[in-house]
Amino acid sequence: MKKVLTAVVASALVFAASCDSKQKSGNENYNQEEVALGDSLSTSFGHMQGSQALSNLKRYEQMMTEQQRNDFKKAEFIKGLELVLSTDTTNIAFLNGVQQGLQMYGIFMDKNLGVPVDAKAIVNAFAEVYNCDTISQTEIVKYNGEFESVMNSVREKAEAKAEAEALETPEAKDNIAAGEKYISERVAEGFQKSESGLAYKILNPGEGDKVTDKDIVKVTYVGKHLNGEEFDRSMGDTPSRMSVANLVKGFQEGLSQLGKGGSAILVIPGDLAYGTKGRGPIGKMETLVFEVTVDDIETPGVPAN
Repeated sequence: MKKVLTAVVASALVFAASCDSKQKSGNENYNQEEVALGDSLSTSFGHMQGSQALSNLKRYEQMMTEQQRNDFKKAEFIKGLELVLSTDTTNIAFLNGVQQGLQMYGIFMDKNLGVPVDAKAIVNAFAEVYNCDTISQTEIVKYNGEFESVMNSVREKAEAKAEAEALETPEAKDNIAAGEKYISERVAEGFQKSESGLAYKILNPGEGDKVTDKDIVKVTYVGKHLNGEEFDRSMGDTPSRMSVANLVKGFQEGLSQLGKGGSAILVIPGDLAYGTKGRGPIGKMETLVFEVTVDDIETPGVPAN
């Protein structure tokens, strides 16, 4: 969002840098006609850029939260614009630094990273490298790698925090409780339960080698909520062809019990299905029931029989 809005300021920077710096110190070197024309240019440029900025703002307001809309003050935007345009335009290095700062802020600083980010520390680290006489491609690759490594850690921490918070939502708690109750009842009826928590009933083990996560399978299946309502199924009499490695963990584990022609009922708890995010009609941490038949197994690199 901020990256787009600050583009208006960046374009104004380019325009201001092309103007004569004497214009800021006074109009004594210009005649009345030139001053009038300069005023017209300033007003028309301001109107044009203001209209684009307002159009951008209105478009992106639809993507903002209510809090973000309340926090975004036009007066502060204009204050920042004035700060840049009032700078001595002969100082091109300063203006380039402002533009670099806008780019860095737009692509990094406005994100909710889940960890505190110190602007001064960024500037100090930037200066440490920027003030060197030269830099090799090897060093650039090293710095890029360091950043990606840290960002991966930040993302993992943020994802873990988000998942922990999602587990505490009423929807997730209710679905976990319902799933545990349902699985307990199925186990009492004779279903098996693995260490991971998957409950399953083998109707037909099938023939030959069991499915592995390296295989591509053709399966006929029906997916149901715990109340018996269907949310997915294979198309008619045509089996669905899918890579086992791309399936949710519970489905992978269930298929690993079956050979070609095998069938089973799988009761997959939320943490082995779509987790705290859910998917489409599937809620957070919802336990799912699948009736599945393995119609064929294709192992890459192994000729079909």
